[in-house]
Parts: sequence; C-alpha cells; structure tokens
Amino acid sequence: MRRALPILLSLFASCASTEYPLLQPINKLTFLLGDLDIDENDYEPVEETEPLGVVVAFLPAGTGVGAEVGILYSKEDEDLPSGAEVEGTFIEVFGGMRLTYGIDRIRPYLSLGLAYADLDRDVDGHTAVDDTNWGVYLGAGVDIWVSDRIALGVEYRELFDTEIELGGLDSDIGYDIFAVTVSFNF
Repeated sequence: MRRALPILLSLFASCASTEYPLLQPINKLTFLLGDLDIDENDYEPVEETEPLGVVVAFLPAGTGVGAEVGILYSKEDEDLPSGAEVEGTFIEVFGGMRLTYGIDRIRPYLSLGLAYADLDRDVDGHTAVDDTNWGVYLGAGVDIWVSDRIALGVEYRELFDTEIELGGLDSDIGYDIFAVTVSFNF
C-alpha cells in the first residue's frame, strides 16, 4: 500500500514538467471501492476494511486547480477467538483542493484537504470506541478517460494526525486507502 503513493507521485511529477491545460471544465462524480488500513493496532481485528465512497470534483477549464468533496463509509464484522463479535464502522467526510494535469485521456492528480472522521468499534454490541475528529489528507491518483464521459482510475489517500480516544487514552490515528474508481463527467 505505502508503495502506491510514491509511484503515483512520480507519475504526477513526470507530467508536471510539461503543461497540459484542461481544455474543458470537468465536473465529475466518482464512485470508489477501496482497501482501508488503519495504522493503530488498538483497532484490531477490524483495522482493515473495504470502504465505498462518492466524490464530486470540480475543475474549471484552462486550469488544473479545482475542488473536491466526498464521503467514505465502511463496516466490518469479525469474531474473536473468545467468541466475541467485534464490529467496526468508519465514516469520513472530506473536502479540499485537487490539482490535475491533462495528457489527452490520462490525467494524474494530487489532492489535499481536511477530513472529518468517525471511527466506531463495538464489542458484543457495547461501544468500545466511538470518536470523531478532524484530520488532514493527502492523495494522488490517475484517471484514464475511456470516453468523453467515463473514466476509470486508481487513487491512494492517507489521513494524518487525527487524534481519537482509544480505551480512554488519546491516540493519534491515521489510515491509508487504495481504491479503484469509476468517474462520470456531468
């Protein structure tokens, strides 16, 4: 997972050396399915999950600087060896800037913004963790436009420095998401 960001960043950097302005505005609706890994071990056994998400991005013509807003959701159930059931729920609402370069149909991008994360962990129906907080995210991805209206892509995002309470103790938590995307230009 952590190898995906340097690969996407190097692809973006190679495109950034040549200016390719976006010739038309892009207002796109993106659906994503990913793999989320929470960096904090205290969230076991539900620290890995598959979030579903929706992102709306707005990019004006003639520039690659735009905005994005979105929401991610996932829920994971696991049984412990003791027989206890652990349920983890993750919700993130985010918004920020997006820098996109257009190379005909291949368009790498970087995103940076704020996210509001809600992490819940229940054991046998009793809340063990229920905390929300703000964090900063950084992402990189590539869209491959298969037509004027549809793009397929990959995205990597990481959330940094979100302080939550785990078992009565404050803890910095982060997570990374690697996702495949399908986008529709509207």
